[in-house]
Amino acid sequence: MMPKTLEEYAKKVRKIYPFEGYFERFFEIIAENGSISGANAYEILEKEHFALFGANRYADYHVFRVMRRRYVIKMQLKGKKANKKLR
Repeated sequence: MMPKTLEEYAKKVRKIYPFEGYFERFFEIIAENGSISGANAYEILEKEHFALFGANRYADYHVFRVMRRRYVIKMQLKGKKANKKLR
């Protein structure tokens, strides 16, 4: 879905352009749609990305899965560092 105003467009771009934002949006799509599969959420997100930027972010679902795993590991490490600071 294309944003209607320039402000909405800019907000959407700022949200999904960064590495973390792209995957946050992926998990938002899953949460919004309930029992949607990861592959379907990826397709929805890639359509959003293509509408905004005119290109897909990842070549296919396999490449996306590799990058999603890296994102999850990064978030896990960030959580461990935060827990150490609390001690």
